[in-house]
Parts: sequence; C-alpha cells; structure tokens
Amino acid sequence: AIAAVAERVGLRKVVLTGGVFQNRILTELAVRELNARGFEAFWHRQIPPNDGGISLGQVFAGLWHESGILDVSKEGPCALEFPGKS
Repeated sequence: AIAAVAERVGLRKVVLTGGVFQNRILTELAVRELNARGFEAFWHRQIPPNDGGISLGQVFAGLWHESGILDVSKEGPCALEFPGKS
C-alpha cells in the first residue's frame, strides 16, 4: 500500500515514520518492497519514530526558530529557510 501511494503521487523518496514503524517486521517488509519497486526508503535508526522523536523534532524547531531558520510568524505552514541554500 505504501509503494502504491508513492507511485500514485509520483514520489521516489519515501520516509517511514510514526509509532507503527517501531514494528521491526513491518519496517523491514516495507523497506524491502519499496526498494524492489525502485524507491529510496528512509526510516528511523537512532531516534524513535513515535513520541520521543516528535519531542526531539520540537526541540529542533525551537532552536531553528530562535536562530531565524524557522519562521513561525507567518500564517499557514511554517517554512524552513536555510541561509545560502535554495
């Protein structure tokens, strides 16, 4: 199902995240199938895919906001702007 959705939307890079991917068998099967279909799969290796990872992401967002990389003052979705990168 993951590969079918990625094919339908035309993405070649797929990130597997969320608590369901704490299940090693599900993660390994998904990665294997994605790779077999020519996708590039990314998944958590050192940071948990559940609430612990969300908390770490919030810390990074706070740091990025303080440094000016993340602008949360605009309406709508936040935008990451890395200086010198386009």
